[in-house]
Amino acid sequence: MIKKLRLKNFLSYKDVTIDFNDFNVIVGANASGKTNLTKALLVLRDLIIGGFQTLDDFDAFAEAIFNKNISEQERLVIEIVMTDEIDIPLFPTNDKIIVEEQHYSIELALGKGVVAEKYWLKLKGKNAPFHVLDRNETEANFTFDYNPDFSTCLKKKLDANIFKIIKYQALAGKSYSGFLVVLYQSYCEYFFSYVLSSEKLITPFSSRNQTLLSYDGQNLSGVLEYYKKHNKQVIADINEILQRNIPNFDYIDTKSMGIGTFYFTVREKDGKDYGLRELSDGTAIFIGLVTAIVTCQYLEIKKGQKGIFIIEEPEKNLHPQLMEEIVVLSKSLTDKFQVIITTHSTDLVAQLDVEDVILLDKSQEGTRLQRIKKTEELERYLEEFSLDQIWLNNDLGGGTING
Repeated sequence: MIKKLRLKNFLSYKDVTIDFNDFNVIVGANASGKTNLTKALLVLRDLIIGGFQTLDDFDAFAEAIFNKNISEQERLVIEIVMTDEIDIPLFPTNDKIIVEEQHYSIELALGKGVVAEKYWLKLKGKNAPFHVLDRNETEANFTFDYNPDFSTCLKKKLDANIFKIIKYQALAGKSYSGFLVVLYQSYCEYFFSYVLSSEKLITPFSSRNQTLLSYDGQNLSGVLEYYKKHNKQVIADINEILQRNIPNFDYIDTKSMGIGTFYFTVREKDGKDYGLRELSDGTAIFIGLVTAIVTCQYLEIKKGQKGIFIIEEPEKNLHPQLMEEIVVLSKSLTDKFQVIITTHSTDLVAQLDVEDVILLDKSQEGTRLQRIKKTEELERYLEEFSLDQIWLNNDLGGGTING
């Protein structure tokens, strides 16, 4: 899971560092930079997974994420510290090493591509860092095999011809070094981000192996049909949550359109069925959120590892009383996932503990963020006011300009 994130020259962030907990709610006014923070996490994932083949493709991507107030000569930096505990088997022996902490940084420059990249591991029982990758504009050195004598780290150099090809891609040497795969495992393997759309959620969809909800929820009908056939307990769990939160709700079902495609319906306690276009936007969004959370609860995550689960503004179209349920359900994921939520809903903030909140506000210098600390002054405030009232009054920061 993410322990620390640094962003430099990324969209509205000039140079900030923030610590993350198991459960994190990013709170701020409109246009304060909430989505930019989660976008940075998505951009890092996409860089690790893929990359670009040409300078034109890279620059088109980079121009959309660089801070608009910097010169073209300045670099964009994303730096992350991960604290998953991951076993790495050593071949041909049966030995293993255990990763306790990972440090990764990448620097991008317009017109150049990836200009710097560093990756090192903290191994269990070892004090010295195990360096896996050190890259600059002209070369990349990486570690191919393990030796307890860390002076042998970075003894392999990437071929110059290959280096030219991957100038616009992250993780130089990942095709050769098994140690570089650890970052992909811990950061990308169980990474889920949701910006649900009511219009997408009510789209009929095929049922073929749709086990997890997509980014916008478009495959919801396919996911529900899959679990209806393969694991009825998932559907039972979804129904139980919906029954206690949606008035007159009985159960959710799927129906075939006759061409291998399915849509879902809602049965109410009076026996009436309501199809896709008859559902309110709020009902569709809530069904999508519940389905995303419940299906992720059933995922088998590797021992010692946590996935990343992001929800953008779950309050959209929902009744304020549902915010408590959203927080409870999201916190139920934290044994398997690090949860990150963005919001500007006072009703959601009212359900939070102080340590859950990351506050954002924006000045001429860019977005600033801070994690709330429980001071004596704040505790006195909390004796008289709720957390959402304190935030709305702008006593903590993270409010509107005139707040």
